[in-house]
Amino acid sequence: MVDKKKTAVLFGQRLKALRLKANMTQKELGELIGIQHFKINQYEHGNKGFLPRTDNISKVANFFGVPEGWLTSDTDDSVDFNSQLPDRITEIKGHILTAVKLAEVDDTLSSFLVEQIMYTIELFKKQGDIFKKN
Repeated sequence: MVDKKKTAVLFGQRLKALRLKANMTQKELGELIGIQHFKINQYEHGNKGFLPRTDNISKVANFFGVPEGWLTSDTDDSVDFNSQLPDRITEIKGHILTAVKLAEVDDTLSSFLVEQIMYTIELFKKQGDIFKKN
């Protein structure tokens, strides 16, 4: 049986370590991945066994390029961040190409697409900083 409190504390510790390694505040991380900063605070402190929803675990894992299981399981396996970089670059290129194709179809989407591209670039910069530190 899974110990929810232990899993919550472990998730919080790993989330905080990743966030600090990226030199980000809870608010910055929350804005980039779409999770309210007070929830990130709750996760990091393992408040009352407060486990994130599965989709939020996915958001954290995808942003930092780590396996979801690593965030929630008691394993000593280290994560090779640099091995995740090619996949993240491909994913970001895909987002940009989709945005460009949509802009060709409907010009009214331009400002939305520019916003999404800027968001994607910001994610890429943050992730690039993480990879440089390893």
